[in-house]
Amino acid sequence: MPPRIVLLDESVANKIAAGEVVERPASVVKELVENSLDAGATGIVVEAVEGGQKLIRVADDGCGMCREDAIMALQRHATSKVRSVEDLGAIHTLGFRGEALPSIASVAHLTMTAREHDSPEGVKVVAEGGEITEVSTVGCPPGTSVEAADLFYNTPARRKFLRSSAAERGHIADVVSWAALGHPEVALRLTHNGKIVFSTPAGADLRSVMATLYGKNAVRELIPVELESAGIRIYGFVSTPQLSRVNRAYQSIFVNRRFVRSRTLSHGLNQPFQSLLPSGRFPIAVIHIQIAPQLVDPNVHPTKIEVRFSRDWEVHNLLQQAVEQALSSAASVRALSLPATAPSVRPGESPSSAQAYQQAFPAEDLRADLQASRRHEGGRERPWVPRTESEAAPFADELRQRVSAEEAPQAQQEGIAPRPAEVATGAGEPWGPQTAANIRIIGQADNTYILAQAGGSILLIDQHVAAERVIYERLLNAARAQKPASQGLVVPLTLELSHREAAALDDNLETLQALGFAIEDFGNRSYMVRAIPLMLEGQNYETVLRDLLEELANTKLSQGLEERRKEVVTAVACHSAVKAGEAMSEKEMRALVSDLFKTSSPALCPHGRPIIITLSLSDLAKRFGRL
Repeated sequence: MPPRIVLLDESVANKIAAGEVVERPASVVKELVENSLDAGATGIVVEAVEGGQKLIRVADDGCGMCREDAIMALQRHATSKVRSVEDLGAIHTLGFRGEALPSIASVAHLTMTAREHDSPEGVKVVAEGGEITEVSTVGCPPGTSVEAADLFYNTPARRKFLRSSAAERGHIADVVSWAALGHPEVALRLTHNGKIVFSTPAGADLRSVMATLYGKNAVRELIPVELESAGIRIYGFVSTPQLSRVNRAYQSIFVNRRFVRSRTLSHGLNQPFQSLLPSGRFPIAVIHIQIAPQLVDPNVHPTKIEVRFSRDWEVHNLLQQAVEQALSSAASVRALSLPATAPSVRPGESPSSAQAYQQAFPAEDLRADLQASRRHEGGRERPWVPRTESEAAPFADELRQRVSAEEAPQAQQEGIAPRPAEVATGAGEPWGPQTAANIRIIGQADNTYILAQAGGSILLIDQHVAAERVIYERLLNAARAQKPASQGLVVPLTLELSHREAAALDDNLETLQALGFAIEDFGNRSYMVRAIPLMLEGQNYETVLRDLLEELANTKLSQGLEERRKEVVTAVACHSAVKAGEAMSEKEMRALVSDLFKTSSPALCPHGRPIIITLSLSDLAKRFGRL
């Protein structure tokens, strides 16, 4: 029999290897920009066409390459940054694996031109499917320029999993943003389809780069972070509790100027805010950590975005301490800079950020909260606690299995837990508008659930998802009828958006307009909001809109008009609905319940979650021994 194990064809092996490094167009940009930074570039220009799928070009003014180096650079595992195995123990550069260029060349049409600064001429190398097809002498500026065209042209299965052009543009902008935040002294310019997305000047500092990326208004709420101990230096900026976002997308952590993702470091950054921000809100932050290269290993993953520390919890605790000190110092400064009694604010006006911060977070209370939130209590470490659904997901299934297998039967036997048949959603109930007239509001539990009685049942209604269902149907019906109910703003709202938010807005502008938003593009990621959906009247519509755009930036939306409209309406409803934890008056609860039973599906929210749980009075009577 012929042998079962054979060597893969080199072209197949190269495509498999490329899959580890080149996940999407942004992966190409990341590898090429890192090469430019390692080459000592002071200026880098990144151009993308159609989300990078049609063309990616990265040009720099770095050291360039001679003819022999340019040819060798396209060979697998060829690198100028590592000479021996000992070098892997103290990596000082961003790239070192020698996989980027050959991996890109195996899944794209690659053209590279390079010239050393003291050379009169340059070299041009062309590769097709990983094979060099042309080497020639050309005239070109000093430095290196790499073009990758028709990405994944020879691996269509990979190409079909890419997202829309706007979404891929957002990923590319993230990568270039990380490079700018990690190396603020380098001039970086990103263009997409010939339009400048953002540009940072040479010699800039970190704060000015953050102003370019996040807007000048956001920078006004930044607090400097600075701490050095045990050979580890931590510096950067975090935002005050007054400025937060719906996820961690606006948090960037760099280790020796390399952007990294680390749950340990993320926890150290966000722990001081646990008692200062609502659940699900996160500060803006850019944190740099300088540590001896021997104490950190970036060679954990081919993309080099994950790192491993030899003293990870020491770094974690120092980062948490640095952020706590920054917050405490900021609170003290604001306490000194404001009068003992803050001036009153007239109805309809908003207090200044300093007044609001001081009123909401007095210095002495903030310091007490920070002290209470430290991880070390009684000499022992508190365990890490997940704060979001994505973080909690790995534990949810295990918890449900334990409850069903161990705790539930015992609880039922002891008579302290209702059996499955005794607690049910109202999916099969004949509910309609007439139901609301027969409902008596009992009260609110935990500022989250509305308690009511309807005939022979007790209803527990989740106020947030109930409001979601009401808002969803109103907005969707108005959009379908092309009669959105809008409220014009007396003073239009000017928004400075990040590249992520701007990409999401551009991609969904037509749908948002159909819902009642009137938004004009003023260029350079500035927008004017002149009207909002009527249902947002009285709310902090700027926060709602920013949170909405951030969710849209991180969601793969359908291509069909109707499905996309439903998905956007679902997101708007979620962000504008009353939240869990908000107190409601009896009048507000009665109005919400009445509106809920006028909807087509009062039992389920737009995400498919149950809105109502019913407990029959007869079953309650049995449980209490009355029957």
